[in-house]
Amino acid sequence: MRSLWNNRTARPYLLLVIMIAVFSALGGDTVLTVATLRSVLQHFATLGPVALGLGLTILAATSTSRLRA
Repeated sequence: MRSLWNNRTARPYLLLVIMIAVFSALGGDTVLTVATLRSVLQHFATLGPVALGLGLTILAATSTSRLRA
């Protein structure tokens, strides 16, 4: 499992599988519908901009700290 998590190309797919598993565990009987699949994919799509914003924030913080030094 750790080798899958450290693999950069497999990590998004592993995260998608984890999200589907969590949605199906919390959903009960009616979880495997088209609406639920669409909801999972929408939530999965929001992780990209969040990761981009976090990365840009980290880059901005490190560049400003280097300018001060």
